Amino acid sequence: QLPWAAPASAEELLGVVWHSSRDAIADYSCFIATCDRPDLLDRALASVCRQGSAANEIIVVNDGRTDLRISSATVLRTGPYAGPAAARNAGVHAANSEFLAFLDDDDEWTPDHIESISRLLTESEVAATAFHRHTRSGKIEFREPPSALRASDWFVENRGIQGSNLAVRRRAYLDLLGFDELLWCGEDMDFAIRCADRAVGYAMSAILR
Repeated sequence: QLPWAAPASAEELLGVVWHSSRDAIADYSCFIATCDRPDLLDRALASVCRQGSAANEIIVVNDGRTDLRISSATVLRTGPYAGPAAARNAGVHAANSEFLAFLDDDDEWTPDHIESISRLLTESEVAATAFHRHTRSGKIEFREPPSALRASDWFVENRGIQGSNLAVRRRAYLDLLGFDELLWCGEDMDFAIRCADRAVGYAMSAILR
């Protein structure tokens, strides 16, 4: 358990854990942090349900005021407006799986995402995959995570590890004390810096199918 996370009450648990009939490739939990964007959440959740290899459980962490009732996931409530770091930490606290995969509510996974991170985490503790970034001007940019983690690379800008292409082994996440809840932005950069400082085993994929 995370040292700062309070147990979820029965009132906060609005859904049920989703177990797919498809075989899970490993012991995975998926976390979607969301804040008053139900339409975007539907799209993100659909991309998780389309995975060729299923997650053992899907946990949606509601950090807004919108009431959510989702039959395909466990729904937890934080805040409101506790921030993305607090939402992700609360999700991990409630999860049962060894492997943790994160997705923001305004992003989508490709259908082979869990399969890809499963390969990467075979011999590592933290993994990140390549992704497409849709800019406000309508451009689509290909981004890939760094080949190695060096703390100094992250002091100015995010080098390609974000809230939707990151997967972590539970033990490493707990050792790193999760995301810093004092940060409302840049919490993913801070997490990468701490991974680099502690020389956490890291793997990346530059291939996006």
